[in-house]
Amino acid sequence: MRIFFKILKWTIVTTGAILLAFFTLSFFLRNRVADIILASVNRTISTRVEIGGYNLSLIKKFPKAAIELKNVTVLSSHHFDKSQFARINTDTLLIVKSAFLEFGMSDILKGNYTIQRLTVSDGRLDLYSDSSGRVNYDIPATKNDSSEQGGEIVINLEKINVSGLELRYVNKATSLDISGLIEAGKFKSRIAGNELDFICNSSLRINSFQMFNVSLKPYASLNIDLDLHQSDSGIVFRKGNFRLEDFRFGLTGFIDSSDMMDLRITGQNIQLARIKKYLPEKYAQTFSEYSPAGVLKTECRISGPLSRKQNPAISLTLSLAKGSVTYKKSKISLTDIGFSGSFSNGAGKRPETFRINVDDFHFKIGSAICSGNFSLTDFTKPDITVTFSGDIIPSEIMDFISIPGIREASGSFRLNLSLSGQLKLKDKYDFSDFLDLNPRADIRFNSFSVTDKDNRLPLDDIDGNIMVARNVWAEDLVFTYLGQRFSVDGEFTDLPAWLAGKPVKLKAVADISADNLNPSLFFPDSTSEISGAKRAIQLPSGVDADINFKLNSLTWDAFHAESVTGSFHYTAGRLDLSSLKIIALSGTTEGSFSLVGNPAGSFATQGTFTFDNIDINKTFKSFKNFGQSFIVAENLEGSLSGNLTLLMPLDSLFNPIGKDVTAEGKYVLLNGALNNFEPLKALSDYIELSELQEVRFSRVENDLYIKDKYVAVPQMEIRSTAADFTISGKHYFDDSYEYHVKTYLSVLLSKKARKSSRSSDEFGAIEEDGLGRTSIFLKVTGLDDNIKVAYDLKAAGNNVKQSLKKEKGNLRTILNQEYGWFRKDSTIRQDNNPRPKFRITFPETDSSQNMPDTVPAEKNKRINRIFKKKINQDPDN
Repeated sequence: MRIFFKILKWTIVTTGAILLAFFTLSFFLRNRVADIILASVNRTISTRVEIGGYNLSLIKKFPKAAIELKNVTVLSSHHFDKSQFARINTDTLLIVKSAFLEFGMSDILKGNYTIQRLTVSDGRLDLYSDSSGRVNYDIPATKNDSSEQGGEIVINLEKINVSGLELRYVNKATSLDISGLIEAGKFKSRIAGNELDFICNSSLRINSFQMFNVSLKPYASLNIDLDLHQSDSGIVFRKGNFRLEDFRFGLTGFIDSSDMMDLRITGQNIQLARIKKYLPEKYAQTFSEYSPAGVLKTECRISGPLSRKQNPAISLTLSLAKGSVTYKKSKISLTDIGFSGSFSNGAGKRPETFRINVDDFHFKIGSAICSGNFSLTDFTKPDITVTFSGDIIPSEIMDFISIPGIREASGSFRLNLSLSGQLKLKDKYDFSDFLDLNPRADIRFNSFSVTDKDNRLPLDDIDGNIMVARNVWAEDLVFTYLGQRFSVDGEFTDLPAWLAGKPVKLKAVADISADNLNPSLFFPDSTSEISGAKRAIQLPSGVDADINFKLNSLTWDAFHAESVTGSFHYTAGRLDLSSLKIIALSGTTEGSFSLVGNPAGSFATQGTFTFDNIDINKTFKSFKNFGQSFIVAENLEGSLSGNLTLLMPLDSLFNPIGKDVTAEGKYVLLNGALNNFEPLKALSDYIELSELQEVRFSRVENDLYIKDKYVAVPQMEIRSTAADFTISGKHYFDDSYEYHVKTYLSVLLSKKARKSSRSSDEFGAIEEDGLGRTSIFLKVTGLDDNIKVAYDLKAAGNNVKQSLKKEKGNLRTILNQEYGWFRKDSTIRQDNNPRPKFRITFPETDSSQNMPDTVPAEKNKRINRIFKKKINQDPDN
């Protein structure tokens, strides 16, 4: 036992002595060793190395000696273009907090050091390569003259250990930028003659990856297990395994002595569930709630020269079967996803020559099955080719992914689509960009409905077929818009480009029908929400349309038509309606109509119409008494037939310019009546009031003229239940009027005599017509409700008649000169024959019978009676 303690004692003493000797030796030799190593390093490499401090240890790495270098800085070489790396400090190649250089104990005595192991921890390594392939880590060895320093250092590493070393690699020639962290790395090399064996086993974390415009921040772990052999013939990869997260890849291949490489990387078990982590940042958030699944197989070939100046040729193939994508908030899933695809960076190894092909992709979303192909070339100006075929069920798609601008949709449609063309790179795309891909589509709708978020285009229950290319063809297309059912068959030339705002002319040739059209729904109030001002109406430009239309029913405000048919032609700011036929108001209206835009922004309209058996009461009700109150629907009865030619200018808001309205027509009113008509009731001093409240007549026939803001009523005869009249006059647009009335004195006396005794002396302006009848002349004037009745002289009546005949002739001449109307009318050149009076007959009377006046007139008392009459009289007559 005493021997054991003695041995232990001497062991401790000896160990302590050795440790003390090593410590003392380290203290005295550290400067000498450090100076030799630093001097040798600075002589050996062509860049500057700075060290903050150092310690020589003969104990820490025993039996090896080690010198610990603290705060080591290795500056970058000067053989690259720093200006290409803006906002990056490229002065430093390597900074480490601690580095251990291990060498043999005997090297201290020899003064020549062979570094056998290097351990580096906690630092940063920055590797830069400019567009010419020059790098900041090209540090060639310089000529070593050991005689000057009395010692040298030889770096013959068998093992390198690295930990906690931040890494960044930037290559401007290949637009590659990678940054990460070497968490733990072990590197071994064995040199035998001209042969080298290199083994690497490292774990890294990749923080960011950017290549051209593709930027990723995966924060992924990468493990590398590599074994290669280098000889005079080149480098052979005997073993190469990479594990990116749970993705495993194998590396095989070689790099020959001329630096030409041919490498293959295969991946057999790539789980899609983990791929979304590596999506670009701008897409990662969008698809954060979507979960992909499936196994992707890949094989990548990298070939070409090993160079820092350019990327090698890369060819990648991928395949997927039975993939799927689920969405947390939906019962709808994307299932049965499959495709085979390829990627190549092309002959130029740059984005301009990149190419992606996806062949025979197919998937099922909800109950719809879709398939197609896709190819893309040139990532700077993408040239895209797409074919797609499948059923689209929007409600299921919207439950799976949001569709911009669409609020709701139902039904389905079958889509066969092809796209081919160049797409400009931009942040936001619109419809015109889609047209650059020369779309061709065949769309078959099945009860499809869609409503946009602004409710500007609510389309419901669409059925039929649309074919789209440069033109659009509609075949048996029916749809409901704003509650109205339409049917369309036709061709629309350049419609897609016109909708996109391109400078093309839209040409339409179509047949359109509607069940119940209400045009007022298409014309919202044009008043601005901000200023309250109304915007001028403008006819669309770049449109040429020929459309046959049929409306089974038309409703506009109070007007309702049972049927409307015709042809519509529009071109260059001109609208023409021809073959127009309207069944409405218990009758039929036929004719044509034109609207032309003027450069000043106003419009001119022209129409020619014939109408048959139109209910005049319904007409006034439907058109709200045409905006006047002089004679309203309640005053009128009868069936109206005739014709009308109208010229009416409009301002920029489609308001009529009254002073320039011109019209001529002829009409016949059958079984008519005037009920409670105030101007007629004003004759109550001459005719029993009860008879004037409802005046009926079987037929009224006359001409109609509109000019200079008034309606001219030529002289006409009316035989009614109240009395027989001859009437002529003018009615102005401001509701002022002047009518001249002639009736027979015998009628007035016979009706008034029943209630009071009156003689012909009590009537003012009278005359005998030579047939035994005495006539009385009255003039009715007024403005709105202010009605005035006075006696009228015979000369005034004749002047009015001649004046109206002259007005008619002038009007016809104007219309003939301006618009070529009434070419066959001989009265335009001469009008020698007086216009015959229009006679209105009443069934109970015989218009051919001449009735003698039963009350003889007293001519010598006429003037006195005129001045003595105590009723309203016209002093001018």
